[in-house]
Amino acid sequence: MSGQEILGNVAFYVSIAVIIGLALMFAILFAIYGFYKVKHISYGHEDKKLEDSLRKKYKDIIKKRAEEDLKISDVEHFKNANEPDYVMLQDMENVKTFVLVGEKQVEQPSEPTTVLEAIFEEKRKSKKYKVMSNVFFAIFYVIFLCFFAVALTFRLNNQEVYIGDTTLVTVLTGSMETANEENDYLFDEGLTDPEDQITQYSLIGLNRVHEQSEMKLYNIYGFKNNDGVLIIHRLIRIYTNPETGITTYMFRGDANTESLGYELVVDFDQIVGEFNGFENYGLGVLIIYVQSNIGLIAILAAFLFLLSYQITESCIEKAYDKRIQEIAKEIDAKKVILDIRSKKMKRVVEKI
Repeated sequence: MSGQEILGNVAFYVSIAVIIGLALMFAILFAIYGFYKVKHISYGHEDKKLEDSLRKKYKDIIKKRAEEDLKISDVEHFKNANEPDYVMLQDMENVKTFVLVGEKQVEQPSEPTTVLEAIFEEKRKSKKYKVMSNVFFAIFYVIFLCFFAVALTFRLNNQEVYIGDTTLVTVLTGSMETANEENDYLFDEGLTDPEDQITQYSLIGLNRVHEQSEMKLYNIYGFKNNDGVLIIHRLIRIYTNPETGITTYMFRGDANTESLGYELVVDFDQIVGEFNGFENYGLGVLIIYVQSNIGLIAILAAFLFLLSYQITESCIEKAYDKRIQEIAKEIDAKKVILDIRSKKMKRVVEKI
């Protein structure tokens, strides 16, 4: 391992240590904030605001239920009726309700009779939004973990990922990006169109080559050099030694003027695969970024910060729910409710 590689690894691990330290610091800050926020709520410092909100919310629920349940046709019928059995009452905040009179029924909304009931009913209705929120966070966690797993996989496998007989690899150099005019075979074989070359930083696919007979001149292959580095270049010569019968291969990058030393004699067992035509520049750039030091740090930081935030907000939300229920019970204890008795009419007046 060269000095530059050692320095790069040291920088990477130091960066990871720093970001973990920062994440822990922010997690502690979130925890402190959440702890004192919960205390603030439980001591009743926000009771006035919560009580006003509950009163308004309860009235809005009653009004909305009335508007949904009452039928216009029934209203018109009751207005024109002469019998004293039908009565329309005006409630607080212009909330219209209808009651039972005599032996005849006037439609009345089945509104909750207590603030506590209203709050729980609203929570049931909003449950789907809570589920959507949890799904949202879960999707983010899955995305972060997938990016992190992909980044580590490419990083630990020298930019390569093996899926069955297919190898996915990112092209880090521009040696296959353009057609050099000195490479006559590219022009003779009509291999100068942009789709015949590979853009630098692209993610490409290589199919495994099972037999030597599958090797074809001027196709693009991936092979390992003596240092184990995967090279993506074009096959420009196939040579079989007449004495030993051993076949070797010569490669060259389309943008290069000559083959490098390790490309002159390549054995078949060094061949990783043949370029299958899959090439995606966007995915390649993304993978190269996420597997870099800064990319891994960004993914890890985002995951830890989001997790700390969600845990803190969850604790605060539970504290609010508990305090809201206590305040709702206190409001309900002060309410005056006149029940509607059978075969008799009573006007219902709710005062919060």
